[in-house]
Amino acid sequence: MKFNNLAFNDTAENKLRTPWLIFAATTLGACIVNIDVTIVNVALPFIAKHYTANVGKVQWIISSYVLATCILLPICGRLSDIYTKRFIYLLGFAIFTFGSALCGFATSLTMLILFRLVQGVGAAMIMSNNQALIVMNFPQNLQGRALSVNSMSASFGAIAGPAFGGFLLSILSWRSIFYINIPIGIIGCVVGYYVLPRNEKRLDHPLDIIGAIFFAAFISCVLFLFEQFGSGYWVNVKNLILLTIAVVAGWLFTSRQKEITHPLINLSLFKVATYLRGNIAAFIVFMAMGGNGVLLPFYLNDVLQLAPGVIGMLMFVGPCTMLVLAPLSGYLTDRFPQKIFVAVGLLLFAAGLIFQGSAGAHSSIRHVVIGQIIIGSGFAFFQPPNNVTLFKNFTTTNFGLVSSINALVRNMGRVFGVVIAVSVFTLLFTHMFSLYSLQQHTQQQHNIAFLQGFSVAYYCLAAFVLGALYVQLSKTKKIRGC
Repeated sequence: MKFNNLAFNDTAENKLRTPWLIFAATTLGACIVNIDVTIVNVALPFIAKHYTANVGKVQWIISSYVLATCILLPICGRLSDIYTKRFIYLLGFAIFTFGSALCGFATSLTMLILFRLVQGVGAAMIMSNNQALIVMNFPQNLQGRALSVNSMSASFGAIAGPAFGGFLLSILSWRSIFYINIPIGIIGCVVGYYVLPRNEKRLDHPLDIIGAIFFAAFISCVLFLFEQFGSGYWVNVKNLILLTIAVVAGWLFTSRQKEITHPLINLSLFKVATYLRGNIAAFIVFMAMGGNGVLLPFYLNDVLQLAPGVIGMLMFVGPCTMLVLAPLSGYLTDRFPQKIFVAVGLLLFAAGLIFQGSAGAHSSIRHVVIGQIIIGSGFAFFQPPNNVTLFKNFTTTNFGLVSSINALVRNMGRVFGVVIAVSVFTLLFTHMFSLYSLQQHTQQQHNIAFLQGFSVAYYCLAAFVLGALYVQLSKTKKIRGC
């Protein structure tokens, strides 16, 4: 199988729809759906109080959105190759906006969880196509810059979600975090309708329904297992059943994809060494981002005992660094070999994690700021060139699938990163407390135990990133059949 680079389609119609207008429409989608991944976090206590529900029940408001998104990403990617990326993207924006309105009007917790599933369906349609639309409509010498800002906007949205949600909750009710999506969604639909190109080639292949069912079962069980591991309940009958179903469904899915003529996920894509390595690196980087995002606020609150407003400002340092450096990273990506900047980004990222993990009970705010700047810089220099390498070996007929797999890898990386970070932290934190007497613990003892788990968790994440760097620097072996 041979994949060719895309040549820029400079038709009269595309001249009217300039690449940067297409970029604006897709980046708006990338930002809003990633904000909704995390914006609900700060509203959970208010929603729980409103519906008199416990934490376990309201947690499904987040889990349902992530579950729907991860299950549907490759399915939506394949549908976009069949029915055009423009159609699936606009339909996704409409469904996401409608789902947001339904969430705002929900009269019970069950309804809210179901409507979050609707939001997740729309989010999957948007995520699976926003990068593909950029690569399809930008000349090769501008793809790096466009993808860099698009990726940074998505990451900024995910990290800025809690701060934005906190601001809305300070002046309005929890329903406002859903209502705010309605005007933005309408704008996205209107802009996308007029600027997204209509001259796409369609892939005349049927959708693999049976494969989609196997994939849904596999992803569902894996995500439920991640959630159980993050809660500290590792070995029990429920987890063994989930693990068994996940293994069987995963085996059935991969076996079917190798046998049928038109698979849901063409596994031969992963025979392209640069694509496989790029996805491994992306998974690990987003895993580290997820771990950093969940551990740092607890350090700032429990150890440094900072005010919520200060914590919010410090959590913005990394995303702001990404946004500032994204244009530079994209510019360099368009002019120099991407592998150089992928390696530099991973090295900086690992260094930032190690530096942040070295923070102590008496570290200054400056230590946190420097750590987040280094982490943000590493991410900014890694993501754009890695995105370019993920697309450059494929034709437009595979862009929907490639884009959806990329989004799936990012989302699964975040989930897995939270599990790894929380599990390592909890294990060491509990172990350190067990070394003390059963008397009431002092703040100093708490800090010692906390920092032990905090540091080791960050060092583990850094080790994963250095492993990704090793994989990226390894020599590419020619793979037959590609």
